[in-house]
Amino acid sequence: MKIYEPSAFDSIRRIVSEKTVSLLGSAPGNYFADDFPIEYPLVCANAAALGIRRDRERTPEITIINTALASSPNYGKPTRELLNRITTKLLVIVESGTPIDRATKIFEPIARNVTETITLDERCKFLEVFLEKPLTGRGGGQHVPSTGFFTILVLLACGAKKVKPTGLSLSDGHSYLDKVYARDHIQRDCDVLNFIKTKGLPVEFSPTLISSAILISQDRF
Repeated sequence: MKIYEPSAFDSIRRIVSEKTVSLLGSAPGNYFADDFPIEYPLVCANAAALGIRRDRERTPEITIINTALASSPNYGKPTRELLNRITTKLLVIVESGTPIDRATKIFEPIARNVTETITLDERCKFLEVFLEKPLTGRGGGQHVPSTGFFTILVLLACGAKKVKPTGLSLSDGHSYLDKVYARDHIQRDCDVLNFIKTKGLPVEFSPTLISSAILISQDRF
């Protein structure tokens, strides 16, 4: 399968190619730095790094953050107040409904060594090529997968030997926020999970997540 590659993939590939990668999402749960083997690059989706309990320091090699976080009026607002607590080696800003230039200013508190961007056009084209079908829309949970599931596809496209996700969920809430906010993108995330399993791609989803996706998919028909 020929994959369309945004320019940011070069930086990501240098970190994850031919390696087993730990991916952390922000689903409710207790996560500790020791949960992620030091020999595996750690990749965090959006502000998931805030959910790591500090049993020891662990800086994510990559954080992939969606510009929707810069303008979200619900979970985004309290998350934006915590951005100065995030440190990452590579920050990849993925454009969604909020323009990159505006989001970049809001994400300035995030400490990082390198910043890359993926434009909305690049994101949409990548998804369509990788998933082998047109998107029904360019943004929004009814049309595109969440940042966590998008990140899985990016890691696979960048040559990760295996992706081991933690903190991905099809239910509400965030590991680092006390208030429970609704989770979007559920149907599209189920579609991506089923695509990955059908293709036999090297992603170790938890049995709980697989069972949830099966139940949700069955309810659709």
